[in-house]
Amino acid sequence: MVTERPSTESPAESLPDIASALNRLLTTVKWLDDDGVLRDLDNNVHLARAVSELRGHTPHVQIQRIRQGTQPDPRTSVLWAITQVVNEHAAVEVTMDYFFVPATRARVQRELDLALERLTMQARGQRG
Repeated sequence: MVTERPSTESPAESLPDIASALNRLLTTVKWLDDDGVLRDLDNNVHLARAVSELRGHTPHVQIQRIRQGTQPDPRTSVLWAITQVVNEHAAVEVTMDYFFVPATRARVQRELDLALERLTMQARGQRG
């Protein structure tokens, strides 16, 4: 009898690459609104609305499934539209390679992490 070992991966690590890449991207790309409040794209409904403006109707459930990894092979038009929406707010250009090329993802993510760190410090300075 073969027994399976329990997974030592965290839930984020067990998601397909596209899902984990998208989740990381959406929680890292942030900006300050006119009131100095830190905003992000980590809302499936708002993201789906913005994506729909670029590529046609895209239900928030579709975005949710991509993020959960239950739709691991999303249409490239959806990923393209997401990159366009993200690039409206990102300090670094995000291309489709972000989802498919680990080296590109790592490089872009490092730059996004640094930009987020600077932005967070800026937001704290505005409030203090």
